[in-house]
Amino acid sequence: MRRVNKVSLNRGVGIIQRVLEAVLCAVVLIVIIPPAASATTVTSQGVIERMTGSVNYVRVYVPSIPETDGCSTQYYFRLENSHLNDDALLSMLISAHMSGKEVHFLLDGCIGNMSVITNVYLHD
Repeated sequence: MRRVNKVSLNRGVGIIQRVLEAVLCAVVLIVIIPPAASATTVTSQGVIERMTGSVNYVRVYVPSIPETDGCSTQYYFRLENSHLNDDALLSMLISAHMSGKEVHFLLDGCIGNMSVITNVYLHD
């Protein structure tokens, strides 16, 4: 039977620890950083002129932002009531509408004939 000295054993344990740390870092990065959505679109800036709401979504009318996500309705965008950040996004939309400040959106696909808002950016 071969004897293993302490230095070799410590070196082997150190290598295993570094590999495990690298794997853990990779897993954390995969979980924390979400993959880029395949169909996201950033709009130009505009002022919200009208908002209407229903149980399922809020419809936002911005005539200076043409629809850019391949949906059939021009200038109308939709904020779903199913996201965790709905209250924050809706508050930003109301604030922008009341103050007349410009916004731009990050859109992700269509529901019905309207582009879906996933992010709201408020401008000075």
